[in-house]
Amino acid sequence: MKMPLFRSAFAATIAAFAALVFAAAPAWAGSQPQGALDECYGKTLAVHVKGWTYDPDVSSQSTGVQVYLYADSGCTRQYGDVRILAADRPRSDVNRVKGVEGDHGFDADIPVPAGTYWVKVFAVDATGDGNLQVGATRSVVVAERGKVQLWEGGPYWATTNIGADEPEDYGYYFWWGDTVGYTNNGSGWISVKDGTEIGISFYSSGTAAPTYGKDNSVLLSTGYIDSTGNLAPEHDAAHVHWGGAWRMPTAAEFSALIDNCTTTWTTKNGVYGRLVTGKGAYADRSIFLPAAGWGNGNDSGLNYTGSDGSYWSSTPDSDYVNPTRAWDWSFYSGYFGRDPRFRWVGLSVRPVFPAPIDLSALTADYTAKDGDVLTGETTYNVTVPGGATVTINGISVTSGGTVNPTPAFVKGDASEIVKFAQAEGGKWTITAFAEMSNESRGTDVTNGMITVYSADTLEELKSATSPVAGATVKEAKSAVKAVVEVPAPSGKDSQFFKVKFGE
Repeated sequence: MKMPLFRSAFAATIAAFAALVFAAAPAWAGSQPQGALDECYGKTLAVHVKGWTYDPDVSSQSTGVQVYLYADSGCTRQYGDVRILAADRPRSDVNRVKGVEGDHGFDADIPVPAGTYWVKVFAVDATGDGNLQVGATRSVVVAERGKVQLWEGGPYWATTNIGADEPEDYGYYFWWGDTVGYTNNGSGWISVKDGTEIGISFYSSGTAAPTYGKDNSVLLSTGYIDSTGNLAPEHDAAHVHWGGAWRMPTAAEFSALIDNCTTTWTTKNGVYGRLVTGKGAYADRSIFLPAAGWGNGNDSGLNYTGSDGSYWSSTPDSDYVNPTRAWDWSFYSGYFGRDPRFRWVGLSVRPVFPAPIDLSALTADYTAKDGDVLTGETTYNVTVPGGATVTINGISVTSGGTVNPTPAFVKGDASEIVKFAQAEGGKWTITAFAEMSNESRGTDVTNGMITVYSADTLEELKSATSPVAGATVKEAKSAVKAVVEVPAPSGKDSQFFKVKFGE
């Protein structure tokens, strides 16, 4: 999927536009805004909207739209805050047909969790005549990000490149260590950060990669790589664009894929590339890698599309005396292998998601690594080191210290969910997901809207009937999520919690 980033013009005008949206109406008034919703559909973890709008009273001025998302067909349970989008993209067709000047288009991906949403888009009136809904209310389905495990114990491989909507799409191109990403429009490279053509070239004597010429000791001291010898999360394009535990694959994982899979040169929807398929029990699982070519040379061109493909790993090549290279996948019709590549070349990135660690299989205390995904429960201590973020049974935990026993994730009926709570500032913070009302924000949870029960064991929790005193809703921005603070009992490192939602 494409990263949901907006143009620089939007970033530059958002403060002024927000003031326009919420400012009091002026004394004079005229016509309501005009506009259209050309596109509205669900993507991978995003809702896409595209259209145009302008206010006839200030027809050369860029205005914008408000986007409302709802969790029900009756549009009574709003999901999240109102999204404000600037309509500042060129639309020559609107200018021609309507006889107006200026930029009036909007085109954006709004990041949301997977699920079904109902979408309303309103054109903003600049002169106080009232906003106007453009287009009908749309129902959209947002999909999870696709991933496939290709061998036992291996990571899950994404089914698309960064910046791609479909497996055969080329997506974005990156220097090694770069996290911005670029696309090519046939005449130049476009930064996906702000949508501008900046005249870059993927060449060492042009706009060189920031990591070019740095040996591993310098890469480590400057924070480009971490103690694992691979790109640090803030310099990992997959992690920066997709978040969570997603990251770029290591060179070792490239080698493991070559050893554990077969590859075939083929086409998918007319696009040439390699089909990578697991073996044995995983022979029914595969990913497609398009031959996306690469940016390479002192020009603005994209080379070898349709015939060659190269994908970055997160691992620098330490075999060369001159520290200029990193490991990549390279392939064409007669070859598929791991090679060192100059770091200034613009290559594709195919992310991986770490395989879950089964806590019940531990035989000793465990210190988690940043990005770990942990499932189940154990009697051993699990330590989350400072600065690391791990996922324990679906809950993100940052610098959580030592947890014993490791909390479990237990799901009851539709109104009850048990979640891990982390001690901080003398309180547990619980994140729970279920249908709830926005009105509960900031209110005491014992008022019947949200009730919290706790116990030292899962068995005791099942029969708990007395709500925790002093629990307060800290955040309830959506119809499906609440963050609740609960006073932490003295001397307890962890507890099990049940959060019940109900009117």
